[in-house]
Amino acid sequence: MIISRNGKRIKFLVFVLWLLQPVPGLAVGEQLIEAIMRSDFVFDKNISNVPFFPLGYLQLTNNPDLSLQEDCFVDQDCDFSYTNLSQGFGLPVWVGQEDMVILAETLESDRLEFENQSVSINTAGVMAAWVSQPDPKWQTGAFVYYYDGFDVDRVVKPTGGTIIGGGARYRHDATLHSYWGLVRLDDKNSNALTLPYVGFDWFIGKTISVSGLLPWPAVSYSPDRDTIYRFGASVSGSNFQVDQEGELINTNLGLVDLGVAYEKRLSGMFWLQLGAGYAGFSRLAITSDNDFEFDSNLEQSPFIRIAINLRPE
Repeated sequence: MIISRNGKRIKFLVFVLWLLQPVPGLAVGEQLIEAIMRSDFVFDKNISNVPFFPLGYLQLTNNPDLSLQEDCFVDQDCDFSYTNLSQGFGLPVWVGQEDMVILAETLESDRLEFENQSVSINTAGVMAAWVSQPDPKWQTGAFVYYYDGFDVDRVVKPTGGTIIGGGARYRHDATLHSYWGLVRLDDKNSNALTLPYVGFDWFIGKTISVSGLLPWPAVSYSPDRDTIYRFGASVSGSNFQVDQEGELINTNLGLVDLGVAYEKRLSGMFWLQLGAGYAGFSRLAITSDNDFEFDSNLEQSPFIRIAINLRPE
């Protein structure tokens, strides 16, 4: 479950690996833009209508009808809804001839609604990353991401942790790139876990791209520079502790969303995304410090998503 619980945060690994192919639109200020253009970083521009990965986003996802497959403790708690509001933004803050430093932040707000109670979990995260272009074919990078809860009361306590990763991107040609790396997940309430990271992106002609970058594998079709149709998957979830008369109850929710999305440029770098699909391969696990354990699959359920993305031109 640790993979699912941290899936929405592992996207920072995707974010960093994508930044291994930086673009001038990321820079703030003419001096930083000029530094990137004078650097050794390789730019593959104008090869596809499919735009670059967002450098910023504001996203709302709602799973209105989640149900436990196995028996639960109280009948009215077998069904619940899950809503996630998330925001993230990152930029390079220093650029050398072969190196770049990137800073980023995230805010997350999760809400679980049961019949007789609701739980809100708020977390914030910061990331620092280093990226290098040692030669025209290879780009390397490493990052550290720390997240923790805020607006914490004495009953519901969001969990925090650290994600550390490093990897490389190999440029086979302008249309095909492969990625290798390792990521270590260190949650305060779970054992640390180190995972290999392998992925690719492939641009087919001007209109199609295939991305094998977890946790967001997707196929995208862009008939023009202002429109994206996307089919793919994403991993999300939440984890928190509840203090029940001195006993700590750990709750972990993991979701795998499979769906379609339509995205349209609003103006300049701002895009509107509308998406829908089904959540499957999902689980809810509950444990306590008194060795109590409960683990249940969740029934497939629909989700809807709306987002504003900031994509470099």
